[in-house]
Amino acid sequence: MKRVVVVVVVNQKGGVGKTTLCAHLGVAAQASGLQVALVDCDPQGSLAAWYNNRQAETPIMAAATVATLKDDIARLRSHGADLIIIDTPAAITDSVSKIIDLADLVILPVKPSPHDIRALSRTVSLLGDKKFGFVVTQATLQAQITLQMTTYLSQSGPVLGIIANRVDFAESALRGMTVTETSPKSRSTNEINSLWATVRKTLSLD
Repeated sequence: MKRVVVVVVVNQKGGVGKTTLCAHLGVAAQASGLQVALVDCDPQGSLAAWYNNRQAETPIMAAATVATLKDDIARLRSHGADLIIIDTPAAITDSVSKIIDLADLVILPVKPSPHDIRALSRTVSLLGDKKFGFVVTQATLQAQITLQMTTYLSQSGPVLGIIANRVDFAESALRGMTVTETSPKSRSTNEINSLWATVRKTLSLD
């Protein structure tokens, strides 16, 4: 039976870029030749709202609920999905734990700030033996705190990438697009493509 890979993006702290990462990884993965399904399990519905502004038909946005997620994943696999990327709420709940249980890879976006570091430990404690990695988001690349954050995180797990704080992420989101589509030669696009390459290698999808 065809293998489908599930990536879950999670952090109990809001405003760290979970939805942005889901959208950008989904579009980058689709562009690399995979069939991608996005799932929005966040009651705020930010990923679905982004998708509703989107003109392109791929990646698809799949209807799913936490209660039926295991069956939904099987259904998406039978319909040809290679990769499922799941956005989660900014809270640690039983629902989030159930979503993590289904993951092949958990991605934890973290802003370079002391508040985000302090909020991270509870999320990491849920992962058990799950494969995971950090992504430093909304970073000022030359700032000392970004280097300190990256070094600190690398002591607990792999840092999959660093994404700078640039306005083109917000501008592309307004159009239901990503920076790889609106500004394909930008530094932001280079960062996203590098992140996707690392995620793909981590998942052994090459």
